[in-house]
Amino acid sequence: MKRTMKKKAEKKVQEKDLSYYLNHRYKVEIVPFNDEDGGGYEARIPQLGREAFRGYGDTIEEALAHLDVVKRDLFEMYLRGGVQIPEPEKDEERYSGRILLRIPFYLHEELSKLAKEQDISLNQLLNHLIERGLASLKYENEVETMSQTMLQVFNEWRKPPYRINLQDVDFAPQPTVNENKNIYRKSLC
Repeated sequence: MKRTMKKKAEKKVQEKDLSYYLNHRYKVEIVPFNDEDGGGYEARIPQLGREAFRGYGDTIEEALAHLDVVKRDLFEMYLRGGVQIPEPEKDEERYSGRILLRIPFYLHEELSKLAKEQDISLNQLLNHLIERGLASLKYENEVETMSQTMLQVFNEWRKPPYRINLQDVDFAPQPTVNENKNIYRKSLC
């Protein structure tokens, strides 16, 4: 049983040849260069290695064509060396921007009235409220972190850098009452 499973696994690895990986569609980033830097474009595949899988060209098409050559060369080298090549990321991770939200009817009514008062659509109002809510959560966490840090700094600052043991300190003798009168007479004259 173990031999047949091992053979199936080896067969799957053998089936994944160069054409298998070249036919995959990996996400490609296109980055334009400034004219001061010579212009042109860079095409890269971040999932496979932003620094390794890069192609350059004066146009986007040239950069993509160069990236295809680099991709072919690197895939061949990886397959010869037994380096594992990741499958493309699934499209499931993308977001459509659409959600279905069920809310109580009274809340729906209140939001609709508010949107009408603001002269905006209910969708715009909900987007605005959600953005504000997310921002307040983010800043609430940041403020909490800052206040904890400030409290720690304050507590450290309040601690005296040294401690005085009153038993170890010799006190200067305090002037007596008669000596105090003489001090005042001297100061008046």
